[in-house]
Amino acid sequence: MWRDIALGALVTVAFFGLLEAGARLVEPQAPPSPGKRQIFFINDNDRDRDFVVEPDAALGYRLKRPGPAGVFVDSNNRAYARRKPENTFRIICLGGSTTYGTGVENSDWSYPALLEAIFRTALDGCGRRVEVINAGMMGYHSWHSRIRAQTELDALSPDLYLVMDGVNDVASLQGVDSVADLEKERGLLTSLIGAPTAGPGPLARLSGILAHSALYRLARARVASLRGKRDYAALLRAFGYRDNLAALIQGRRDKGIATVVVNYPWSVRENLDAAANLRRYPPAWEVSPETVDLYRFGRTAIAAANKDLARAAGVAFVDPQPLLDAMVDRDGYYSLYADPVHFTKRGNLLLAREIYGRLLAEPPLAAFLAPCRLPDLYTIDSQPLFHALATWGERYRGQDCQHGPGAGKIAALENVAPGKEAVEGLTPLAPADAAAGPGRIRLELSRPLEAGAGELLFYPRLCGMDDKVTIWGVADDGSRREVFSLQKSYPDGLWMPFCSRYALSARDAAGVSRLEIELDGHTQLFAQDGDVVFAEKR
Repeated sequence: MWRDIALGALVTVAFFGLLEAGARLVEPQAPPSPGKRQIFFINDNDRDRDFVVEPDAALGYRLKRPGPAGVFVDSNNRAYARRKPENTFRIICLGGSTTYGTGVENSDWSYPALLEAIFRTALDGCGRRVEVINAGMMGYHSWHSRIRAQTELDALSPDLYLVMDGVNDVASLQGVDSVADLEKERGLLTSLIGAPTAGPGPLARLSGILAHSALYRLARARVASLRGKRDYAALLRAFGYRDNLAALIQGRRDKGIATVVVNYPWSVRENLDAAANLRRYPPAWEVSPETVDLYRFGRTAIAAANKDLARAAGVAFVDPQPLLDAMVDRDGYYSLYADPVHFTKRGNLLLAREIYGRLLAEPPLAAFLAPCRLPDLYTIDSQPLFHALATWGERYRGQDCQHGPGAGKIAALENVAPGKEAVEGLTPLAPADAAAGPGRIRLELSRPLEAGAGELLFYPRLCGMDDKVTIWGVADDGSRREVFSLQKSYPDGLWMPFCSRYALSARDAAGVSRLEIELDGHTQLFAQDGDVVFAEKR
């Protein structure tokens, strides 16, 4: 009998050995593993030309911002004394690329930089200062925030943290199928900050042993494909978002530091399916239905976690989601979102305004600001920088050269000359002699604009602060009114991208039969076959 059992065992081992050998032959070859803390690594770090990273043992990578001793250089390349100055309230913003400022061409338009600019304007002449340090980083998520606060940023003596995490926690779930894998990784991560952990559970330990088998890996992949959609809720729990945020809040409270939770405003709508969301998105945004479904889950799950944790911990909760939803419904995505995840400068300003209004009621900041007489937000909005950003993008329609037929012919040119080279079939028109004054273009529309008749598209391009395009609408009775103007709000010395498309709303220019366009400085306006304004592409 024992011989039969041994023979049976030998045959079984040989059978599974053959299966394992076959599995190793057919298993797709995975790229080399980055090693421990693999969920800390991302593939795309080139959204910003000045974005340079260096390896970091705990964080995976960090922004390389060298600075002199005693100085902390933040993610917007602004220098702050490590020792907090007197009469200063210090805020540190934690988060990923949406905090860092990806999506805008200048770091001064990230939401932390704009928030500091709002405080600087409000406190002018008061003798007190609010610093807003940007500690956001592309690809960082709640683990990074928890680790950095404890091991690095608390040493800067902040009075308050603003935390806007969740996007990258959710995005990290795309590359993970197993809860056990996340539990194992989580044990490694908690050890970095000395946090108590029971270590990997039995399931995680067994999965780690079996993961050496190609047959097991193929079987797990097959089960995942048959299962269909991943259990994102279970994966997010295993990832540890709630635990990280709770630990971050409690750890700061133990040190007398306030925390405010900011709910990231998602571009997707959770009440619409993937197909309906994709129909709402601009065509230039290439997003898969699977990613949209993941973001829909993220919008609901992260908001619920943020709200629950803020309520349980008794800390402030800021939710800009309703405001940005309403603004998207009114003005479209392009004015607020640079892509499905990141904000434009106008989106960042709205985010900073929402946070500023809520922070004024935060007890430690309210006590600090008590001696100051603060202007209301409408007064602050009237300042040139904020006014330009608040109105920017209302007529911006993205960056592409897609349009319908011409909607009017050039009737006259004054001090205007065409450029030598066409771009995407469009020829730039610009002032022939900028010193002699603006170039002027008179345009006869094919038919008068009527309210509700859609939009006219055009392509201006500016570089310097003296560059400006102004469009005047002229009615049949000769009356004239300004219907559009565009001017840079920041001296970055860079040309706007080619094919930056703007729209003239028929709602704003109803009854206009002629347009008079003024080009100041070196402003360019692109023409095609004698047309400079075009109907929408149908």
